[in-house]
Parts: sequence; C-alpha cells; structure tokens
Amino acid sequence: MLNRIKINDFKIQTALIALVLSLSGTMYGSIKFIDSKPAVISNEYGIYDLDAQYVSFRRKSGKAKAKKYFRKGIWTIGYWTNADDYAGWYADIQRSGKYTAYIELSSDRSNSGSVMKLIVGRVETTFQVKFTSSFNNFQFFRIKAIFRLKKGINSIRLKVIKKSKTYVMMMRRILLVPVNKSSYFNTYKNYIKQIYAKRTIANTHYEIGYKYYRSKKYTTALRYFRKAINIYNAFGYAWYYLGATYNHMKKYRLAVNYFKKSLDFLPTYYWNNWHLVNIYRYKLKKYLRAIHYMKNLGMRFANQRDYLIEVGYLYSYLKQ
Repeated sequence: MLNRIKINDFKIQTALIALVLSLSGTMYGSIKFIDSKPAVISNEYGIYDLDAQYVSFRRKSGKAKAKKYFRKGIWTIGYWTNADDYAGWYADIQRSGKYTAYIELSSDRSNSGSVMKLIVGRVETTFQVKFTSSFNNFQFFRIKAIFRLKKGINSIRLKVIKKSKTYVMMMRRILLVPVNKSSYFNTYKNYIKQIYAKRTIANTHYEIGYKYYRSKKYTTALRYFRKAINIYNAFGYAWYYLGATYNHMKKYRLAVNYFKKSLDFLPTYYWNNWHLVNIYRYKLKKYLRAIHYMKNLGMRFANQRDYLIEVGYLYSYLKQ
C-alpha cells in the first residue's frame, strides 16, 4: 500500500503508522477489537457470550445471504438459506482451559434437522438442529463436546454440513462455558431471559420514539428514547438515537456524549463512529478526537487509499 503513495503524501504515511499502532487492543463493553475485528471477552460469569451482534458471515464464493438483524430489541441470525454460508466469531480467551458450548436456536418442524459443524479452536464437532415448535420459540441446547482453548484469540466457526429444507435455522448466540463453572450456565440463562423481557418492553418505547424522530418531533422523541434506556440501560440503539436527535437539534456536545455511550453497546455500528468523526471534525474542530474515531471506520472503506487520504486531511488540520 505504501509503495503507491507519493513522497509528498508524508502526512498520510504518518497517519497510517499511527493507525496501525492504535488498532490492536481497543476495548468496548464486552468485546475487544483485534485488527478491527470484534473479539468477545468473558463476562462476570466467566462465560464467553458469542452474541449474534458480533457474528460475521462468509461464503466459499460470492456474498453470504445469511445475516443478522435487530428486532424487538434482540439481535438474531436469520435468512440462512444457503448451505455455503458460514458464521464466525472471535473470542479473546483469558485463560487456557476446557469449555462446553451451548447454542440458542429455533426451528419449525419442516426446517429442523439440518446438520451443523461447530469448530472452536482446533476442535470440531457436529450436531443436528432440533425442532423447537416454531421459529419464534428459541431454546438452548448443549453441544456434546469438550473444547480445549488456549489463551489468546480463538476463532469460532459454524458451518452447514447438510441443509434440511428452506432454512438452516435461526439463532441468537453461542455460549462458551468453562467446564469448572458449568453450574453458572443456568444462572446466566435466567439472566438472559430477564434481559429479553426488559428489552421487549423497552423496544416499545424505542419504536414510538423512532416514529417521532422520523417526523422531526425531536423533543417528544427524546422522551421516549429516555424511557427505553430507563427500562433497559444497555439499549444501544436508544442511546444512538438520543445522540442523533441532539445532533439534529445542533446540540453537538450532548450528541457526542450519547454517541460515545452507544459505542459501549454497539461497538461495531458504523454510524456511531461516522457521526463522531463528523462532529469532531466540522463542528467542534477537535481533530485528534476525529482521528481516534476515524480508525474504527478504516476497514469499512471500499477503497483503502481513500481512507488514508481522509486521515491525512485530519492530520493536516493539526498544522493549521
């Protein structure tokens, strides 16, 4: 990349070096960024919660059709119709050891039965997608295998061996539970159920607030977004739209505070960082802060040279 940059683009090269140095180890909420990829870290239960929010999809050739979506306050993996699509996560294991895996999934009678392969580190095992009565009825299932994981970054992949009918399944998460803490699974599962209940109620207020936001009735929208986070404080999109609403009201410092808060719960969301870059760059003229959030957008640029040029411009403002 650098050999394509002219000598007079020195600021861009400086920006690139600063970017590379800053990309490893960025922490947000329950994940850690490693080379721009989100790696799940253990929660207070010692469990690695591979939530649908942090999944990435690949296909052997072409673009994957399976995708994650946010509905009623919950991240879900769906539209998994192609057996060539596979899901992947990264986990930053803090301590080497043995782990068991649980998967939260749903399937109706006609689509159940797909055979899946779960690869955790160097261990792989197969399991069959169970019938849960409907796609709306999510249940946890234990995957019968012991996974030995080493300290550091481990990849987790979920592949289709044999697809049953139209849909592979729907799913929300995979849990990696230390063998010596297996009793924590039921405690954490109950905790998740409580969170789902709170999210559902909070989502009602969020959707009302979003309608007022789209209608440009910003004061009313703020009231409903605040109701949502009062019920469920980790509602990332409610925090985000508080920031977006204040941004439209030209209250930029308040907008920045709420966009930053939303990063704790939506660390991979593009528009959080995009707004922070633009507010710091054009409204508050704090270019170092703009550069800080620009790095989170870097790997999402279609053209990496364009990205470096943008970072170079930000560095050039520091000399003015």
